[in-house]
Amino acid sequence: MKTKLKNPKKQLKPTQELLFKLLSNKTGVRQLIRKQKIKSLPIADSSNLPAVNRLEIYAGMYKARILDSLKDDYPGVLAVVGKKEFESLVDDYLEKYPSVYWTLRKTGDKFPLFIKGSKIGKKKPWLYSLAEFEIAICHAFTATDATILSREYLVTVKPNEWEQLRIGVQPSCRFHQFMWPVDLISEKPSPKSVYKKEPITILIWRKNFRVYYKRIPEDEAALLMALSRKLPFGKVCESFMAQHESLSENWVAQKLGEWVSEEMLSFLN
Repeated sequence: MKTKLKNPKKQLKPTQELLFKLLSNKTGVRQLIRKQKIKSLPIADSSNLPAVNRLEIYAGMYKARILDSLKDDYPGVLAVVGKKEFESLVDDYLEKYPSVYWTLRKTGDKFPLFIKGSKIGKKKPWLYSLAEFEIAICHAFTATDATILSREYLVTVKPNEWEQLRIGVQPSCRFHQFMWPVDLISEKPSPKSVYKKEPITILIWRKNFRVYYKRIPEDEAALLMALSRKLPFGKVCESFMAQHESLSENWVAQKLGEWVSEEMLSFLN
């Protein structure tokens, strides 16, 4: 079966759409061709392989690559549900949320939401939070770089310069709120484990090509939020201290020093 394009420019989009449909459908290439009575395929026969066989190879590679990528992104979910159930989840996920990106980095972004509405997600409600935690780690790893604020630079800042100093939270550094103890679940995920709800806030960031995370209290999260507003440091402190009168300026300085050491902060343009 061969394809003859009379007007390639006009037929490019429908050809691409047909190719994607053939590669991404759950039923299989041959089944879809028969079901929809497709007579013209988007690729041609090769010298030793019919177009249908070539499409089946591409379809297998397409699904396998996405599956491998999601296994890497969601190792805890995979450990909980098992290989067979995970592959079934991915098939159903791609049918509901087909990839529209050129990069695999964003393909699994809606997987937590999909898990939340799935049968296994309703049976194990903490699985959704675990998936959210795991994709947050992925996002921290692939976040854009920034000029990290160093302790060596801060010692050169004069007292009268601190008020207008513009520093912020580096792109990979984000805090997330979860309803389950996902940090503990991720250490040893098991389908037999039972967990209790435990609202927590976890800070996730990248340092030297490695992702770190830790639980933080509400006051630290509030200070990080204030820093993320990209205001001069004087304004940040003024606003934060007005809402947290029980905390001292020394506490703010201590946290700033800790976060600089952990490479969580960056310069703002």
